[in-house]
Order: sequence, then structure tokens, then C-alpha cells
Amino acid sequence: MKFNLTQLLFVSLLLILFLSIPDTAIAGPGGYVAKAFFKTWYGKLIGILLAVVLLPLIIYFKTREYLGIRRATSIINKLGMLKKEFQWTKLHATVSATIMNIHKAWGQEDLDPVEKYMTPWYWQNQQMTILNQWKEQGLKNVCNFYACTKVKPLNIAVSEIENFAGTRIAFLVHIEREDYMIDRKSNQVVHGKKGRESVEQIWIMEYDGTAWKLDDIQQGDLSLAYAKLKNLIPASVEERIKAF
Repeated sequence: MKFNLTQLLFVSLLLILFLSIPDTAIAGPGGYVAKAFFKTWYGKLIGILLAVVLLPLIIYFKTREYLGIRRATSIINKLGMLKKEFQWTKLHATVSATIMNIHKAWGQEDLDPVEKYMTPWYWQNQQMTILNQWKEQGLKNVCNFYACTKVKPLNIAVSEIENFAGTRIAFLVHIEREDYMIDRKSNQVVHGKKGRESVEQIWIMEYDGTAWKLDDIQQGDLSLAYAKLKNLIPASVEERIKAF
């Protein structure tokens, strides 16, 4: 029985989904479940084989992601001419600092010092719903931040409210960190494993008219979906850019 390329790719995608379900570990900021299968030696081997089979799809995904980043960056550069908070060097530094400070506070299980870096609802969700709940369950998420190695905009939705308040940008970020869960009484690792790892996530930042704040964290495998979204920029803002 012969398989054509489409059938082979479909079966491979199903295999990835199937193998990614077991052996999970709770991640750091955002509280998402991180897939750990491909960190084992046999998982890495299978991952390499699948990468070869799925090469055409991978090229397609990366190309669409690159184009999405280029379009969003172009809009941000234009907005930077109107407002300094949108200038890329300043914006990049702001997002990087937000990632670092939130990770450090997360490791200490106290987000009060970084409340100013998050929207009110998201701060409450992370502190009350996730961190405090883990404490009640006798769990502690050990999260040590090392570096943020990549910050790229995938999509932007510009607001026409005064000072662009309400504008949202989805950033694809790569973070180097150590992240695992322990039992508070036994101090034994119950999820994940010790050691430095590279994590890809999507951080949604919202501008409130004076500062950028974290409004959500999504898993990195949604990067293509965000890159394919249409950037939203009101006609009135486009006119202001042209007149500049």
C-alpha cells in the first residue's frame, strides 16, 4: 500500500500530537503545561526523524512566521515616529525587562513587586488563581531565569484611542530558564526536571496610554496562528503616519 506525501504528513502530525500528550510538566509564568517528551533521548531521536519528514511544512511555517514578524515590525517602526514608547529599541528593552522581572518575582512566589508590569486582571489571575492554588496543594514551582534571547512582534492591533491606549502586540519570545515543580514537604521533584532549558512563548503586551503591560501568555506553538492574523491599524492612524 502506497502513501502519498499528503497522507504521510498527516500521519506524522498525528504522531507528534500523540507523543506530546504524556509526560508533562507545569511551566513558569503563565501556568501552562510544558511538553517534555522530546527532551528524552528517544524523544529527541523521533523529533529529528519527524523534522526530516515534515521539512516542507516547517519551511512553510517559518516563512509565514517571518513574514508576519516583518509586517508587524514595519507598523511598529512607523508608530515609533509618533510616540517614543513604540520605538523598537525602547520597546524591545521594555519587553525584555518585563520578562526578566516577572520571572524573578515568579520564582519568589510573590508578584506584588511586578504588579506594575501586568494588567490588573492578569496579575490577579497569576497570583490568586495559580501561585496561591499551588501553595494550597503543597506544590512549589522552582523557576530560575537566565536570559531572554529573542523578542519578535508577530501581530499588532493598534487602538485609535488617545495615546494609542489599548494597543496590543503579540511577541514571540525565547527564554532560557530552569523550571520544575517540587513537593513542599518532601522537596522532591514531582513535575519537570532540574536544569536549564529553552522555552518559546507568546507574550501579549498591552499599552495603557503610558506604559506597556503583560496581558497574557500563550504557548509558542501558536506563533503561526498569530503571524497569520491581519494587523489592525485604523485609517485615522495611517493618516497621521503619512502626514508625519
